Amino acid sequence: MSMKKSIAVLIALAIVVASGFAAGTATTVKAAATTTTVAPAAMTATPAMTELQLSGVIQKVIKADKTKNTTEQIVVLSDKKEYTIMIVATTQIKNVKGTVVKFAALAKGGKVAVTYKTTSAGNEAVSVTETK
Repeated sequence: MSMKKSIAVLIALAIVVASGFAAGTATTVKAAATTTTVAPAAMTATPAMTELQLSGVIQKVIKADKTKNTTEQIVVLSDKKEYTIMIVATTQIKNVKGTVVKFAALAKGGKVAVTYKTTSAGNEAVSVTETK
């Protein structure tokens, strides 16, 4: 194959692949006895958010501040490291007896077990349970 034909084939191949990405569908390209399937980025799976857990002592209880657009938060010391955990609308807070309570029931010095997810906004609590 001449150099001009090789360049023409490569350009055609690039156009076919690019049109497959633009259409949002998988594209199969056949060239020179090889087959390559290219999946557009939109079709790749995103990993599920993993829930993490920690146990520790509340160092700070931070109330929401609408003027600063901040949420309720707790700072928990666990394994010599401080974790800032945001309390969101779906967070379930329970006392030692397992009864659902409000954020106001949490206090500095309280022992807690926290299940949380790391998001682009920060560590969001799934549940906060007071422990003994």
